[in-house]
Amino acid sequence: MRRSRHRCLAPSEKEVRDGPGGREHPAETEASDDMATRLVNTIDICCTPETVYGYVTQPWRWHEWHPNSVWATSDSDILKAGDSFEEEIALQPLSPLPFRMRRQTRYTVRVAEPFRTWEVRGETTDGWLIIRYDLEPGASGTAFSRTLTYQTSGPSRLLMPVLKKRMINISSLALARLKSTLESSDGACGRASGEQKGSDTESL
Repeated sequence: MRRSRHRCLAPSEKEVRDGPGGREHPAETEASDDMATRLVNTIDICCTPETVYGYVTQPWRWHEWHPNSVWATSDSDILKAGDSFEEEIALQPLSPLPFRMRRQTRYTVRVAEPFRTWEVRGETTDGWLIIRYDLEPGASGTAFSRTLTYQTSGPSRLLMPVLKKRMINISSLALARLKSTLESSDGACGRASGEQKGSDTESL
């Protein structure tokens, strides 16, 4: 069983407001007919799609780059369609007030196309969410897109107007941290750049 726990550190207000990459890659938002909210963030990562996919599809490592992830656990090392896992999410909707909303979330993998697409649906006691990753090879490595769709019910719904803006900024910050983490580890950026240069040389 894969399991990871850590102390959930809230990002600073400056990070949430202006976080690295946040202004360069703003989230696209939209409300669907069923009142769900959808946030779409994209970013270019100087790593191969194989490297990015292998990392982001390990939920027990989400806390390394996503500020809201506290821990995750799974019985599988490689999550395929139909597999499940659990995560605890911590939200701070009224920051800088210390009040936190913690949610135990049970996910099921709905789509798993290695190096291209990965999608999961999570259920909580007061709502649901869908996380989708789309990857495309690009000149600088990988064009990575994260789509978060969520809906809440009950008393938590009252906090959504306040929480939505924070979720937009946190999502941008998360992708900036993901980019930084991947590009600074194991020379992944160098490998991606080298492969691209090699392809360019062969085509000359």
